[in-house]
Amino acid sequence: MKTAASLLVNYLAIASAAPHFVSIGGGIVHEKRELASHARWIKKDAVHGNTRLPVRIALKQRNLDKGMDYLLEVSDPESASYGKHYTQEQIINRFAPSDDSVAAVRQWLVASGIPENSIVVPRSKAWVAFDTTAEQLESVLQTKYHVYEHARTGDDHIGVDQYLLPAHVSDVVDFISPAVVPLRQASDQNEKRSAATAQVSRPNKNKNVDAAVLAAYKADPESTANCAAMMSPQCIKKLYGIPAASTSPHEDNFLGIYEADNQVYTQQDLDAFFNLTATGIPKGTHPVANLIGHVNATGSRSGGEAILDYDMAYPIVYPQIIVDYQTETHGNALFDTFLDAIDGSFCNYTAYGQTGDDPAVDGDTTGHLCGAYKPASIISVSYGLAEQDYPVNYQKRQCDEWMKLGLQGTSVILASGDYGVAEGTCQGPNEDIFVSDSASSCPYITAVGSTELPQGKAPGDPESATTRFASGGGFSNIYPQPSYQRDAVSKYFGSHDPGFKNYTTKDGVLPTTGGIYNAGGRGYPDLAAVGDAGLVYRNGATALSGGTSMSAPIVAGIFNLINEERLKAGKSVVGFINPALYAHAEVFNDIVLGDMNSDYDGQGQFGLCDGKGFSTTAGWDPVTGLGTPKYAELLNIFLSL
Repeated sequence: MKTAASLLVNYLAIASAAPHFVSIGGGIVHEKRELASHARWIKKDAVHGNTRLPVRIALKQRNLDKGMDYLLEVSDPESASYGKHYTQEQIINRFAPSDDSVAAVRQWLVASGIPENSIVVPRSKAWVAFDTTAEQLESVLQTKYHVYEHARTGDDHIGVDQYLLPAHVSDVVDFISPAVVPLRQASDQNEKRSAATAQVSRPNKNKNVDAAVLAAYKADPESTANCAAMMSPQCIKKLYGIPAASTSPHEDNFLGIYEADNQVYTQQDLDAFFNLTATGIPKGTHPVANLIGHVNATGSRSGGEAILDYDMAYPIVYPQIIVDYQTETHGNALFDTFLDAIDGSFCNYTAYGQTGDDPAVDGDTTGHLCGAYKPASIISVSYGLAEQDYPVNYQKRQCDEWMKLGLQGTSVILASGDYGVAEGTCQGPNEDIFVSDSASSCPYITAVGSTELPQGKAPGDPESATTRFASGGGFSNIYPQPSYQRDAVSKYFGSHDPGFKNYTTKDGVLPTTGGIYNAGGRGYPDLAAVGDAGLVYRNGATALSGGTSMSAPIVAGIFNLINEERLKAGKSVVGFINPALYAHAEVFNDIVLGDMNSDYDGQGQFGLCDGKGFSTTAGWDPVTGLGTPKYAELLNIFLSL
């Protein structure tokens, strides 16, 4: 149930983010909006000149082209520096923009009329930030701000068609927001629209529990006879050989789970689930709330995403601690405020209290935090969007932040989506070009697809790709294939022909020469886990739920246990796990059954573009990755490193 972010989109793509560098008069067109083949934005009225805007100028950072090399140095099992992770100070020193870049932008802003005392540069020097009026910003950027309505959600955003920068400033700037990357307006009308149009799940896959199956489970919770019909915690542990967690967990080892606006739990639901499925977990057990913004971790009703995450993770990791990174996303993209709170090097200026966002535009952001919370060694994320929903430069910038977390020893485990190759609207004039999941396609993240246990089968029998929905997978149009998966993907194409024409590209450029997917792109998912018929307790009743959002916290829990064993052995946490996974395909159950052709709620060919999608096959494939984990063998590999 990977939560769609229609509700959560704040900065959304209405453009190609690649700078255009076309000289016009006294400046260079740094970014320009390009309409997609199908209109997703409706340009409306000009923004009132007195509207105050929070502005962030992303400076080009140093050494990002070497980011993968640095990360492989500490995560490749063949490296002598495996596990020697960076401190945050080392991250800043390695990647921070030069002082000259900061000075050039600051001097330009002051000369353009921005008060010097309103300009803030965080310790990382990655951003230059200030707030000003729309009229002033239009003068600085030689542009005009308008309101754009998102065609699907109906939400209003503030942005521009293009903007200009002086040549010497353009040389040191990645992008400016809000501009071609627009800013979602905070308003009662927007909130009502978002609530009405948001897809709470991808798709909502809850269904009722069969009364006879539930009764049999209550009579004998350890029985795995009905696992295909109802995936209990005992079934999940049996499926992958997951042991009980240590009764004396390491104080530095905890599992982080990212939740966004309004995805909360009730203690009553958690207690009822523990009483039903895991009586060793005491009543009153709940996540530690790391509140990021003006949010609450609990409410009067449990959110489907939150309760699925906790009901999957707790039986695996307890008594280890779970931290709820409960995040308010208004005014920023899906993960920005979260990254602000766990990594001071990514902070925006509002965290320093020296200036502020306008609540009429950005919502109340005084709760934003800067490096206030420790990043967990494992973070499970079940949220995301399509690559086509963000400007390319913006996605690459955020992808680099995941790389920095990996360098610091954090494993980011992310649900790969539930739409197969149709993550959003299929691309191209014929809407037949495959679409990738925005965060899953980042090569610094571990993407998790979904499987199911076929009806009538038991743990130990082969799993298949999920059939009620399509496990998200494919190839990025932005990021090239990373070296750690090159052999696996090469073997996939060498032994299997998907049956349709491909192309090679990067940076989000769709070729016009034909083909419907990028064979040269980063392939995902990396692995998979069971993702349907999961037993949950929500709003006073048992239910069955699913999605890659079920799979991700299961995988996160497994690696949390592995970290526990490494720490006990005096080793570091695992950090970025992909290189080790691809080097040891033998530690997975290879999935060779199923494809992306699901028929959810009679919609037909759900997850396909023009009737086409990927199938499972021997070895890595873009449906279930390397396969599902064998815990004992995974543990042995990581303890040997």
